[in-house]
Amino acid sequence: MAFYFGILVSMDNQHTNIITVKKVLVLFGLVLLAFALWSLMPKTTVPVTTEQVPESQVLPGTTYINEEYGISFRYSDLFTVNTANEGTYLSWGSEAIAAKSLVSIRLPKSFQPQTNFSEGVITVYIAPVSADTCLTPQVGEMAAGTQGEWSVFTTGDAGAGNYYESTNYRTVKNGSCIMIESLIHSTSLGAYDPSQGIVAFDKDAVNAKLAEVIATVEL
Repeated sequence: MAFYFGILVSMDNQHTNIITVKKVLVLFGLVLLAFALWSLMPKTTVPVTTEQVPESQVLPGTTYINEEYGISFRYSDLFTVNTANEGTYLSWGSEAIAAKSLVSIRLPKSFQPQTNFSEGVITVYIAPVSADTCLTPQVGEMAAGTQGEWSVFTTGDAGAGNYYESTNYRTVKNGSCIMIESLIHSTSLGAYDPSQGIVAFDKDAVNAKLAEVIATVEL
C-alpha cells in the first residue's frame, strides 16, 4: 500500500512539473510574440531640441573687414560696393588734408524711386593727421557730440541743383585717424518737370539705413 502511494505521489509530482514547464514555455512564447510585434511597429523619432537664433537677430548681408587697420562693419544687400571711390583721396580740413579711401558702399536711388533722392554713400577714410586735428571740427564742419568712441561732425554743401549732407565719424586708433563719412546726395525738386511726379525723399528712412551700417562698425 505504501509502495502504491509512493507511485501516486511520484506521478503527481511529474504531472506538476509538466504543467510548470508548459507554463514557462507559454510565458516565454508570449514574451517572444510581444517582442516580435514591437519590432514590427513603426518607431517614432524624438526630435532633439536645439537652441535656434531668431531670424530677426541674424544680421543679413556682407561683412567688410580691413585687417591692416582692424576695422569691420556689415551692410545689407540694399547697398553695393562703390568701387569708384576706392583708393581715392578726400581733401578736407583747413590744411586740405588728403584722406585715403579704404572702402565705399552705396545706397542707390532705387531705394526711394520717384523722389529727389540720388544716393547714400558710406566711405571709410584714413587720414595722416594728429589726434587733435582728427578730433577737431574742420572748416565747414559743426561738432555734433560723440557716439561711443567716435567724435561726430556734420557738414553740408550745394551746387548746380545738388545737395550734399554729411555726417562724419572720426576716431584715433594705433596712431591713425579713421573717418567714416555718411553722405546723402539729393537734387532740387525744381529741376524736375511736374509731369514726372517726383516728390521729396524720406530723409529719415535714408538716415536710418545708413545708421544701421554705422552701428555695426567695430575697431
